[in-house]
Amino acid sequence: MRRFVYLAQSLFILLIFLLQPFYALWWMLLWPWLFFCFYQLLRQWQEPVKARLLFLGEKGEMQWWQDELPAGQLLADSLVSQLGIWLRWQDTEQRPQQLWLYRDNLSEEHFRSLARVCQTVKWQQQPGSANRS
Repeated sequence: MRRFVYLAQSLFILLIFLLQPFYALWWMLLWPWLFFCFYQLLRQWQEPVKARLLFLGEKGEMQWWQDELPAGQLLADSLVSQLGIWLRWQDTEQRPQQLWLYRDNLSEEHFRSLARVCQTVKWQQQPGSANRS
């Protein structure tokens, strides 16, 4: 999925340049930017996916193992989509943290479990949910 997103981004950039009526002077000014965008996308495409291990409690307590990401509490504004999960949490010093996890970086059952915990935390942190716990 990650490679598909990068490929779509590079095709979008290419289509912008192919469909716009640029003059020769514009092409000379914009080709370094186009080259830089393609270079960055190619670098990200070839970058290996970092293996991470996350311990996650039912109430949203997060602990990363062998990673530089800080531990903390999962926030209710984490988003779950068909492409992946946008994890948002507060570390122990109350600083907001975030990380995008592509769906194909996780097994299907781990993806569903993480999505379930994100939805549970969202449900528990809604106003008036104190009696539900």
